[in-house]
Amino acid sequence: MAAAPLLDANPVSALWRGEASAPRVALSIASARPTSAILISAPVFAELCAQPGAGIGELDVFLARAKIEADFVLGEDVWREAGAAFARFAERRRRTGVPGPRRLLTDFVIGAHALCRGARLISMDAAFFRREFPTLRVIDSLE
Repeated sequence: MAAAPLLDANPVSALWRGEASAPRVALSIASARPTSAILISAPVFAELCAQPGAGIGELDVFLARAKIEADFVLGEDVWREAGAAFARFAERRRRTGVPGPRRLLTDFVIGAHALCRGARLISMDAAFFRREFPTLRVIDSLE
């Protein structure tokens, strides 16, 4: 059986807040959903806690209704992969001076978590994850 897909924070936020992209996100999730639950990583959970006007209790209720579970256990393999990917990104930015948004370590932990679990990652930032984690299977929730 395939590993349960993992969600990045942006598709969960779109669903939770009922944004215009929510129907496309729901379709991406439905097409990727195995018999097991859809998962989010601990960093995604933490990012979602910062949603305006929402607290952890509201997040817990939403996740339960959406049948999304949080995987709070991140092993050494995830942290090592995230650190290596973040270091490559930082070195490339320093070397090339490429303008654009800076990235937080959290983005790399999310990608590393999916990669190390052998899971597909559903994200609205698919280009970033495909570039930084070339072997990660990424589903663009906006396609």
